Amino acid sequence: MGKIRLDITEDSYGKNRHSAYELSILVGVDSFAYALADASGAVHAVREYQLDKPSMLADVIQTDGRLQDGFSSVRIGCAMGAPVLVPAKLYDEQEKKLYLSHLTELPDNAVIFCDEIPQLESVGLYVLPEWATPLKQAFPAGRFSHLATHLIAKGQTWPAPVNQMEPRLLVHVGATDILVLLFSGQRLVLCNAFPFQSAEDFLYYLLLTLAQEGFDNNQTPVYLSGPVVEDSAIYRIIYRFFRKTNFISLPPQWPASLQIKQQPAQFFFALLSLGQS
Repeated sequence: MGKIRLDITEDSYGKNRHSAYELSILVGVDSFAYALADASGAVHAVREYQLDKPSMLADVIQTDGRLQDGFSSVRIGCAMGAPVLVPAKLYDEQEKKLYLSHLTELPDNAVIFCDEIPQLESVGLYVLPEWATPLKQAFPAGRFSHLATHLIAKGQTWPAPVNQMEPRLLVHVGATDILVLLFSGQRLVLCNAFPFQSAEDFLYYLLLTLAQEGFDNNQTPVYLSGPVVEDSAIYRIIYRFFRKTNFISLPPQWPASLQIKQQPAQFFFALLSLGQS
């Protein structure tokens, strides 16, 4: 099964209180993480697994004892690729497969999800891969959404833009791809995902994103989310070309537990954003 990469259990955690906890799950091609929070948003436990192959997801769900209980609510965030954004006024639910088929080849049995994004007056369409089916089976009442949907909502106001035109890059780092959101003030300019195999690939896509929109990399702040640290090839090369490179922090209004506050905030931002909707 998957390897536990991070495991935090606060003193406030109670096994017998699961029915009152909200379960937030963030799943990617190579990772599976979850957080248990109470109704106020205070987080009592976080666990993250490394999946050497996606098929390990089913084993993790079946063998993690905490996931066998009932919860007050379940949110499942998909950190895979980027959604296709369609203006709400033009969206036709009967044509959702057509919207996606222009960009990727879809199997006949593809499960297509639709997120409402009121901030953009749009909907986001994405496909749940077949290997993620165990999530639907284990949490039939779970509410699915794409990670980008939450990052769009959070990124409009956090980190707060200096002015109404300030460009900002919010970048969530996965093992083999990055989710890139470019804002100008509170306006979303671009949302896309790019595969990468090296730090140079990573840098190329960020520079390309800014060049397409005519923004200066020396003046554009970059906020990194995910399992990236200062002592890494990605951070070092980004810092050379982006003078305003930062790790994203948690907004002060998000309740965070003691142990989480002692860890790098970028590790938790994406996961905890699911529970702040």
